[in-house]
Amino acid sequence: MIDVVYIQLHKHTNELIMKSFLKIIKWIAIGIASTITITLSCFVYYLETSIDKVMTKERQDLIISQINNSPNLPKRFYDVYNKYYSDSFDQGVLETIFREILGLNSSGCLCKAIYYHPGYFDKYKHPRFAHIILALEVEERCSPVKCLEYELSISYYGNNIRGIKKASEFYYNRPIEELTDREIISLIIIPTRSVYYSPRRNPENLRRAINRVMNKN
Repeated sequence: MIDVVYIQLHKHTNELIMKSFLKIIKWIAIGIASTITITLSCFVYYLETSIDKVMTKERQDLIISQINNSPNLPKRFYDVYNKYYSDSFDQGVLETIFREILGLNSSGCLCKAIYYHPGYFDKYKHPRFAHIILALEVEERCSPVKCLEYELSISYYGNNIRGIKKASEFYYNRPIEELTDREIISLIIIPTRSVYYSPRRNPENLRRAINRVMNKN
């Protein structure tokens, strides 16, 4: 009888210890999650409010003006772009960065590409984050369409060619309005690696890349 009581008491004690242990684990997990959430929130707030610390107001306005006044691309381009890159207008800067950190597939934010260009910053107190701060400011003040048009207007296409419109004439002897789907896709791909995807030096690399884009749909 005493043995049975002892076993039951021992079992009950173990259950209480386990419940207490699980409660501790739960609160530790909540504490860690809360700390991470607060830290990320503070970091995001810092990124979104620090543009004046890395760039003068005049420089900000100049860059924003250049983006918003970049030349429009024809409807034909967007017919193709929306068909094969339909999700690229939906992804923001922070989502793109977090997806890349986590190793997830990312179409990439259009504004994010802009901050790779050097020579924008007056101060380099936070060089690692200054580019992200600029991208967030651009995202706030410019549409994804203008970001795309600006990026393609200054992109390097090899053979001393800058800008998608000049590249269209150089490689295909026609304006963008008259290009095929494959040719327009090529003009989106080439500036990502202008030598590797050069139509003249590495046409097979470019062909495979175009096929990958078209076969996704």
